[in-house]
Amino acid sequence: MSADPIAASPASVSLPLRFEAQPYRPDGGLSFGGALQLVGLLGLAGIILGALASFISQFFYLIILFPILIGFVLGWVGGQCIKWFKIRRPLTCGVAGFVAGGLAMLSMQHFDYLRFQSQLATDFPGLESMQAIAQNMDEISASPEKIPEEHRETILEVVDELKQNDELRRGLLVVSLWAYIDLQAHQGVELKRGGGKGINLGYTGSYIYWGIEALIVAGIAFATMKGEAAEPFCGQCLQWKLAVPFGPLN
Repeated sequence: MSADPIAASPASVSLPLRFEAQPYRPDGGLSFGGALQLVGLLGLAGIILGALASFISQFFYLIILFPILIGFVLGWVGGQCIKWFKIRRPLTCGVAGFVAGGLAMLSMQHFDYLRFQSQLATDFPGLESMQAIAQNMDEISASPEKIPEEHRETILEVVDELKQNDELRRGLLVVSLWAYIDLQAHQGVELKRGGGKGINLGYTGSYIYWGIEALIVAGIAFATMKGEAAEPFCGQCLQWKLAVPFGPLN
């Protein structure tokens, strides 16, 4: 008759000294409805943040700090969406955050452009006529006799004024967002410190600066959302796992 295993000596019980644990890997869960809601809410958040940054920039703008703040806020919004809609695709979520970051910075430029157009309309009641003159200045100067006589003198006066004021002419030629961005690049982004004279980055430097800002926002949103989607998730109970202390160690 064999000995009772329960009565066996503890010294005779062999236990494994090492327990192999597999690292957690996201299961890639993603519903079509959840993806649509994530994209929609992220896009809305990007537009709102861009509009808010555009409004605040009328009074002050903190270089680098504002893009970092926008990136973290956008990443937080995206992280909440990931938790709500139970999305477990880190790379997909990261790319969505990256695109939303670029949208936020483009949205800020768009609201700046709308304010610029509104100011032009206020300053020049006959804005459409002046824009048409600015667009056809070369033809008007070459063949002034083609202008109806009753309008010739007025139009030629406007042409002379625009020839003397190149900045005004450039402003009147801005009829799209991309033309506005290019105008801003020609004027150059100025980095100011305190009340002293700022450093103008010039045409190429301005585009590089905007690219760096966009990468900061998009990069932070990418990393934040990718990390949120990689958090442990229980596929059976369909809930995110909570971190709890284990053992007596601090």
